[in-house]
Amino acid sequence: MPNQRFGAEITHICVISTFYSHYNKTLCYSKEESGLKRLLSALLAGMLLLTAVISAPFAAAVNNNPTATDRVIDLSKSDLLVKSDTAMTYDTESGILKLSVQQWYGSNKPIRAVGSTSTWCKEIGLKYADGALVRLESGKRYAVTLNYKIVNNNGNASATNHLLQVAIGYDGNGSPTSTGAFYVAAVKNHAKADKGNSYYLNAEIAGNGKPLRIGFSGVAQFEITSILLHTVDAAAENQVTVVYCDDGEYKAEFAEEGGALKVPVKDGRQFAGWYSAPDFSGEKVTAATAGAVLYAKWIGTGDDLFIKIHDGITDSPKVVKYKKGQILDEPSRAGFKFLGWYKYSGFLGRPITKAAEGIEDLYAKWEEIDPKLDTDVDLTKNSKIITTETSADSKLTLKGAKAVFDIYAYSRKLSDSVPTEVTWFPGYNFKDSNNNWIKLEQGQTYTFETVYRVDKVAAGDNVGIQIGYGVDYQLGTNRT
Repeated sequence: MPNQRFGAEITHICVISTFYSHYNKTLCYSKEESGLKRLLSALLAGMLLLTAVISAPFAAAVNNNPTATDRVIDLSKSDLLVKSDTAMTYDTESGILKLSVQQWYGSNKPIRAVGSTSTWCKEIGLKYADGALVRLESGKRYAVTLNYKIVNNNGNASATNHLLQVAIGYDGNGSPTSTGAFYVAAVKNHAKADKGNSYYLNAEIAGNGKPLRIGFSGVAQFEITSILLHTVDAAAENQVTVVYCDDGEYKAEFAEEGGALKVPVKDGRQFAGWYSAPDFSGEKVTAATAGAVLYAKWIGTGDDLFIKIHDGITDSPKVVKYKKGQILDEPSRAGFKFLGWYKYSGFLGRPITKAAEGIEDLYAKWEEIDPKLDTDVDLTKNSKIITTETSADSKLTLKGAKAVFDIYAYSRKLSDSVPTEVTWFPGYNFKDSNNNWIKLEQGQTYTFETVYRVDKVAAGDNVGIQIGYGVDYQLGTNRT
């Protein structure tokens, strides 16, 4: 019968028993109208019981499994709220924020420990794509991730003072424009040697209605590549933050402790799992644990291969798409010679020239080129000789590419002389083929080589010839 089938398919056996009880009781009634009403009442009672049985567990499941969501921050709408000694531009082509700051704070760091309030750090206000202010809504928890790169130290030569600080926090006043009340939720203090490298910073913040902010201080040029938000209900239980790294970008997300990790999807690539090591060594990680930092491994589909390239130039590897059998690109690096791609970081085996299945990482092997660079002196570019009173009769004439010196200088040996403003010997300054004075760069070591011939010595037996090298300390273009 329809009632029996309905009860048996969608509810518990106890509800079926209730149906049968009411149904059997109804069969004992006469065919009077009152019997029909009682039958309908019995069926309605069964339906009410059915609703109670199946609704209660469903409601509990919603409360125990909150839905986590992503919020997208639009970097192009960011506001630099403290503009002194600071410049910020948005690069539309790369989609990043470029910042230059020269806040010479000495050893008194503007941003202190987590939980403190900074009154004089630089602050950036954040907005969503629709222009709405990014506020930390009450009743929610936020996982915030900042990805950035330090370009240079912007003229700071100190290894201890004025170093870059980067922080995540919010405005304690709750105003979209106020400054000087930056609450520190996470902070990273950088070293001078950090320039040229990429970093991430993440924080977990309970919603309080205050505007989310990025704070920074020091002397540096750096770039913000992304600011990522992940939210969850504040009442959610057993939630931990896991930092996922996919193709060099880090993102902190909430996950149920001990639960399954997220499974990303990309066109033309197959997800191969999460690993705790950036080189995918060790066992695959499948469950969420507090504070875990995990790296996504991808493999290609069909003829596509995705290889992680460790070129030794950039601070982090990048994934490059190749076709099976495709010739690998050869990188270039100033001052080094490329010796080939290798499957292992220890450069074992033969170099690899083509993309093939089974190759997940490639490491570039380099050999430093002899830093000695030859500079040829062009004697035709300078036809003047520097003389003093004791060598005024000395002359220089050019014969083709050769310089002929007629030296008249009677003085002590060069090795006995002490440098003074008035020297005892004639001098000649070198120029290169571009007519530039040849300068000795600070920190470099030079070896000089001169090929010459003595044609004639017009003096007594006690007079010889000396040739030496020195430095002209005049910095202008005139050599006198």
